[in-house]
Amino acid sequence: MEFKEQNNEPPRQLTAEEMKQMNDFNATAQKKANEALKAVKGGMDFVEAVQNYSEDEQRGENNGNLGFIDNSVFPEIFKWAEEHKDGEVSKILVKSFDGLNVVKRIAVKDGEKQVSAAHLLICYKGAEKCDNPKYSKEEAKAKILEIKSQITPANFADLVTKYSTEPGAGERGGDLGAFKEGDMIESFSKAAFAMPVGAISDVVESPFGFHLIYKKYESSPKLYDVARIFIKTRQAADIVPPADQWKSSGLSGKQLKRAEVSGDSRTGQVQV
Repeated sequence: MEFKEQNNEPPRQLTAEEMKQMNDFNATAQKKANEALKAVKGGMDFVEAVQNYSEDEQRGENNGNLGFIDNSVFPEIFKWAEEHKDGEVSKILVKSFDGLNVVKRIAVKDGEKQVSAAHLLICYKGAEKCDNPKYSKEEAKAKILEIKSQITPANFADLVTKYSTEPGAGERGGDLGAFKEGDMIESFSKAAFAMPVGAISDVVESPFGFHLIYKKYESSPKLYDVARIFIKTRQAADIVPPADQWKSSGLSGKQLKRAEVSGDSRTGQVQV
């Protein structure tokens, strides 16, 4: 299984006319966003400014509120919220993937615990998604135990490159990024969350084979409740859409328990 991400690269360069259209649109957006910012700085109530200026189609229902966000969909807004206090409104415009924003931080809370880890997988004939098996189950168990006797945090990525049977794992050193407990197969998740940071697990069996897990860190990231006055901008891909909506992210996910595609009702952004 290979994960893909949204493709925002246009299939060709914009023509001079298309570039002018984009620049003219964005200049108008910049002017409107500056007017909204000036109005809020001048004392206009934030909700009133949302209704007067925001281009969010749901502003009438949510008064510009995005709810509690992490850094995956609105990283720039999240970063701004990290650096400010509840009740503060941005004194400059905050850029996001979809436009320009005047942002207000409303509240903060702890998010769900996450683990960042890497793994080495040895699959075997009969395991799920083991497309080109090199080992029987008994041989795979013996191999992973042999690797376990050699592996350390310092050589983990090198041994992943040398031995892991997961396609593409060597390019990432087996890195899985951060994940929540329910994102993974139960046996994998239980081991990853129970072990100390910096440790390498004993052999963990899943339907995909045998794993060694290197736990890099654990955290409970903050979530920020924010509202925004939103002014849309355009980028090249809005004018010349990519032929393929998706491109490879360079990640695969044999150990994932589930992967769902959904749309953010506030932004229209597709999320996995």
